[in-house]
Amino acid sequence: MAPILRADSMASKHGLSKHFETQPEDEWHATFEQVEAAFAHDDGLPRTARGRTQWWYGQDRPHVRAWTTAGWRAKQVNLERGSVVFERLDTDTAAAAARTQPVRRPTRPDRRRQPRRETGIAPIHDSAEMVLAGHRFRRVAAIIPRTDGNGKIEEYMPQERYAKAATTRLNPHGDGPFCCFSIPGLRDERAVYAVTIDEQLVYVGISTASLRQRWGSGGYARIQPKNCYVGGQPTNCKVNHRILGAAREGRAIHLWTQPNEDPGPVEKALIAKLRPPWNDRT
Repeated sequence: MAPILRADSMASKHGLSKHFETQPEDEWHATFEQVEAAFAHDDGLPRTARGRTQWWYGQDRPHVRAWTTAGWRAKQVNLERGSVVFERLDTDTAAAAARTQPVRRPTRPDRRRQPRRETGIAPIHDSAEMVLAGHRFRRVAAIIPRTDGNGKIEEYMPQERYAKAATTRLNPHGDGPFCCFSIPGLRDERAVYAVTIDEQLVYVGISTASLRQRWGSGGYARIQPKNCYVGGQPTNCKVNHRILGAAREGRAIHLWTQPNEDPGPVEKALIAKLRPPWNDRT
């Protein structure tokens, strides 16, 4: 069994950056053993790499920076098979990744001098923050679709439950399939929110009344039948379906928020400057 190593100690010794810089193709399908060989380190991968997909994502991790600085990212990780697919980033995506930098907090903060934690949104799994074009966001939660007893994502097609299905056309994103998820701890407040996939910004939006409702069962978290049709909410369908697609690939999906009484201008500025791919008009 490979020993547990600190990622930063491994990053200082492996030749992973050089390996990616010399890759001739735009994708690299590798086994964990092949990645170990590219590390050029006798101790191999740490135990967490074989047991947690999160190890392969996150720009603030030294081993991940090794391939992101070379213009690559982990696209799909299969822990059961012990394999990973890396893909080369296009120029625009690589530039966006460089602009989306997580902000680290001190490892041992002096709690006597720390201001009281904001009560607007309670972080679920940590208190990480990131800055998008000068605007600070707090990580709220991982978005994890519901699964069945075998760990398979539950997918559903609600279209047939719409009373006017026979006489109404589906909207461009209404054909599904969709997933269900739940994000506890959100409040009825105005906010700007962002979605990241593997720490890459993919979507920016706003809640003009209730963040909890926007990400609840009447919004993104569960697609209602009427929203699949013309006159419904195509954006709900689009975002939910793309979350499902990312979850199928084992990617790390997170919601970030910034409470804001006037969220519109911030949303507009971020979309214009960063051009998140899910904010397309298609």
